[in-house]
Amino acid sequence: MKKLSNIELFNGITGKLFAVLYQNFPKKTEIKSSTFLEDFIDPNDFDGAFDMPEMTVATLEWLDKAGYIWLEKPQYYGGENTAILSPKGLEALKSIPDSIGKTLGEKILDFSKEKFSEGMNQIVKIAISEGIKLILKP
Repeated sequence: MKKLSNIELFNGITGKLFAVLYQNFPKKTEIKSSTFLEDFIDPNDFDGAFDMPEMTVATLEWLDKAGYIWLEKPQYYGGENTAILSPKGLEALKSIPDSIGKTLGEKILDFSKEKFSEGMNQIVKIAISEGIKLILKP
């Protein structure tokens, strides 16, 4: 498995997270900082394994601040975050771009069943863009 850049890790974690939250909507979902570790880090990459929980939490916090999810931080150090899709996140995942033919949420669910791929990377970029378009609508 090749070492992923921070942007690829962000997109991969976002895709896996969106898939879990989309499947569980409207229920709040617990997310551990190590939830997606095996999907992105080679078992022999000890540095990557050490950095992955920090990257997961940073991704959760960015998605919360950007309005894609509603995040509840843990009550104690080492606890689990709880998240749910926000209206913006849900609408972005329910959109159906012409080039795809399925909702973004359905497509992300398809890609989430495997390890990180360029397809997941691209579909998450589209989902983030769709969320931005929702903000910019008059």
